[in-house]
This record gives sequence, structure tokens and C-alpha cells, in this order.
Amino acid sequence: MRQIGILLPRSGVYPTMTFDIVDGFKGALNTWGAENYELKTAGIAHGGNNKEIYTACEQLILNGASIIVGYINPSTVAALEPLMKASNTLMISLDAGYHLQSPTHQPQNTFTVSLQGTLAARITPYIAAKHGVGKFAFTCSFYDAGYRIPFGLFNGSTDNNCEIVFNHTTKLKKNEFTIEPLTTYIAHNKDTAIFSATCGDMTKELFEAAANSTAFNDVPWFASSFTAEESWLSQMPFPNTNISVIVPWGRNLDNPENEVFSSKMKEKNRAPNVFSLLGWEAGQIIAEALKHTELSAQIAALKESTFSTPRGSLRFHPDTLEAIMPMYEGTIVRNENSGTCRLALSDAIPDDIVRMNYEKLRTESALLEDGNTSWFNSYGCLD
Repeated sequence: MRQIGILLPRSGVYPTMTFDIVDGFKGALNTWGAENYELKTAGIAHGGNNKEIYTACEQLILNGASIIVGYINPSTVAALEPLMKASNTLMISLDAGYHLQSPTHQPQNTFTVSLQGTLAARITPYIAAKHGVGKFAFTCSFYDAGYRIPFGLFNGSTDNNCEIVFNHTTKLKKNEFTIEPLTTYIAHNKDTAIFSATCGDMTKELFEAAANSTAFNDVPWFASSFTAEESWLSQMPFPNTNISVIVPWGRNLDNPENEVFSSKMKEKNRAPNVFSLLGWEAGQIIAEALKHTELSAQIAALKESTFSTPRGSLRFHPDTLEAIMPMYEGTIVRNENSGTCRLALSDAIPDDIVRMNYEKLRTESALLEDGNTSWFNSYGCLD
């Protein structure tokens, strides 16, 4: 029997994260006909301590796992790669895409499936410029400020002749939360659009504040992809203006694969979300790998395969072994039934735009090597 190890972080903001990943993973394995396997799990706290994650991963391998799946950071992938090679183990790395892969790291045993959050931020000014936007007021939570969303946005703005003319970071403590500086700026600069980077309860605070002000009613507003995460979005008060987003997926994405995925999650009494999506895609990939006994054959098969997933076609980049996936324009709008928010999807971003921005982001990220700071935990994994 083949053993598969899963590295699972925890999150107070997304408390069902681990269960979503595992249910999505199991659902895909069963759907794609994988048999004779056993799952073993290991907790990795918030995914921020590479030494602890290495130990947990090593123990899974010593206990018989020949394949590892984990919601982990690119820096963790680089730290685990020697272990993967020494133990002849295949790894599938999952992440939100809010950290960046090292441009100097050449993975051999590890394939990455990402939600491409920083890439979405880099593409946003391209979308905004088409609508005549030339200036952004950038606001983000203290939490989101520790990731690469600003890096993607700022580089994309330069590429598309847009300016960042205002920066605002909300404070860490909820009792000190205010968007007054942003409100004042927008009230006096009506020619400026907003880009906000928040997630979970931090988005709720932002939307509540905006809903109690008239300053944002006619202002073009763009946001990071996790702002539109649907399990939280349904709890959000509508901020009295539509918000444009670029997202990797949405529940109402119209394709047969998404229908199957959604139905399998509902059978588990779970609403499908981005974490069960990542688990599902990992399951599809592992189902293919399990058709082969030798690691070399597994790696060759994954490099050559194309997978039809709930968000579209998945194929791995030949050098980075990262899946560059379709991305979609979307709008956060009012849910007329509840008065809260919902995500309305529209067109896919042209594939050539996605790939061009991916390559540019890789080039730009080389400038951050050995000269940057960041939160260490996996995105969304905090109490």
C-alpha cells in the first residue's frame, strides 16, 4: 500500500482549512480512480518554522510515506528539497502565492500548485489601465503588508503607466482600526482609484468602515484575490461600491470539472473553497503519479501531463515545476438576497498576459534575494 503524507497548518481565520484540503484531496483521489493508498497527516502549526516542518516531513517519510503534500511556503520547499532527493520522495507544494519562489532554486522532486495571489496583484494595473485608471491609493492590513502583494502591485503599476500616490496600512490591534487617512485622501482626490489588500476579518473591518462612509461610493476600487475569498465574502457587509478583483477560481465557474468538484464537496457537507480546490488539484496530480512505481517515472509523467481542473487547464512550467493556471476577472457585488457580498465572475485573463507577468515577476523577484523581510507563516495561517 502506498503511503501519502500531508503537512497541514492551522488557522484561526480559516478554521476549516485543514479539513478542506484533506476532503478535497480525498475527493479527487477517489474520483480519479486512485486505489491502495493510505493517508498520514502531520501538523505544522502556522507553517512558519522550516526546522519543525523538516522534522515533521522527515518523520512521515521514515514512517513510510513516498509522496508528501503540504500547504507550505516557497522557502520551505527549498529547505525540504534536499530531503526529498535524499529519500526519493515526490512532493506537491500548495500555497496562496503571496510569497515568491526563489529564482535561483531549481526544484527536481517538488511540484507547486499556487493560488497566484501576488501574480494577480501584478496583473491588476493592466486591467485598471484598460478602464482609464492611472493612479492608485494603496491600503492594506498590517497582516497583508508582510507579504508580496505590494511588490506585485507596484511592479505592475510601473509596467502599465500607473502611479501609487498614497499608501496606508491599518494597525494590528482591532480597537485601533481606522481607515480615516484613506477616507480623507479619497475625499480630496476623486481621480484616484483604490487597491486594497486584506483577508478574512480584516476585510470585514474594511468593508464595515466603507459602508458607513459616502467617500467611496463612486471611486474605482480594486482588491487582492483573497479579499474575494467566498467563505468570508458571504459574511461581509457590502461597502456600497462594487470592487474589481482577479481571482484563481470561483464557486460559479462554469465548467464540468468544477461541477464535479463542487458536488463532491457538498457530499461532505462542505462548501467548496480555495483550500479544498488546492487539495482537489493535488489529488488529481497524485492520482496520476500513483500510476507509476518509480519516482523518475512519476516526475516524468507530471512534467508531461495536462490536467483539467475546476479552474481550468493545469500544466507545469518546465523550469520551475510550478503550475501557471488560468485567472479570472471578477467583481464583488451586493448579494440582493442578504445585503452582504458575493463574487460575480466574468472573463478569463488572456493566457499570454498571465504568462508574461509570471516571467516578469520571476525576474523582479531576483532583486529581493537576500535583501527583504517577510512574515514566515503560510498566508492565512494565523490565530
